Amino acid sequence: MISPLWLATAALLLSLIGLLILWRAYRSLRNAQLRRERWFQAQFENLERECRGLESALAGFGRHLDEVDQRLGEIDVEGRRREAGGIGTSPGAGPAAG
Repeated sequence: MISPLWLATAALLLSLIGLLILWRAYRSLRNAQLRRERWFQAQFENLERECRGLESALAGFGRHLDEVDQRLGEIDVEGRRREAGGIGTSPGAGPAAG
């Protein structure tokens, strides 16, 4: 028959091995979660950077469209002046003055 002291020693040894296995599994899962969180954080930062770049590009495009609108407005004003009597002519000179 096995003595109770040997059984207690074996139980203690098995419980320590079980705790060691559980501790390593916990560390492994925790590290995997941290890696996932870091990956998601990096992806989020990349998306923020891309978003800022797109916002900047859209702002530049908006300024370009404003410039085009201004130029078209200037061209429209010049065309109306030509229709009314010409650009660069003194008042009274032109087709209506004759």
